[in-house]
Amino acid sequence: MARPSRKAERRMQILDAYGLCLSEYGVKGATLEKVSEKAGLARALIRHNVGNREQLFDAYIEYFIGQSTDALDQLYKALPATERLKALVAYLFDVSISDRQITQISFALLIQASHEPYLARIMNDWSDSFLNLLKKVIQEDYPNAQNSLIETIAYGIMSLSYNVDSTALTGIQSSARIASHAAATLLIAELDRSNPDS
Repeated sequence: MARPSRKAERRMQILDAYGLCLSEYGVKGATLEKVSEKAGLARALIRHNVGNREQLFDAYIEYFIGQSTDALDQLYKALPATERLKALVAYLFDVSISDRQITQISFALLIQASHEPYLARIMNDWSDSFLNLLKKVIQEDYPNAQNSLIETIAYGIMSLSYNVDSTALTGIQSSARIASHAAATLLIAELDRSNPDS
């Protein structure tokens, strides 16, 4: 397999550094100076390999969405053949899998999206991809479930997942995850009750 070019390696190094800056300082605080420090590269090299601050932001958004899409695809492929929803919910509320940095980056981008309509559309699509995964898994496990119930349960599980990630940032970790997992399990129980033949 051919090795990535030096420029491609530098680009990834810069994007990873930018992600660290986003998680620590937010969008407005992720300056070229801070990225330069994290990457261990001169600002001139950042401009040469990625571009100015606006271009760096756009490049990171593309990278972030691509990584998120790949992660969802891999998660879906890793689900068992049966009781896929229960396995997915167990994964979502597993404290050992929680990624604080990704959560911080996601929240930083969502906050910025409230000021930038084009970013809001991107982040809405990003959120919808997670919702669609949940709906797909529910439909596979409960093929006779009504679409309205599938939509409601999917939104409920997604909301619980987002909420528990936000509480993790404040240090409320295990108790929130246990309670949220229990709440998601109750939603699954409603699917079982409404679709006894599934």
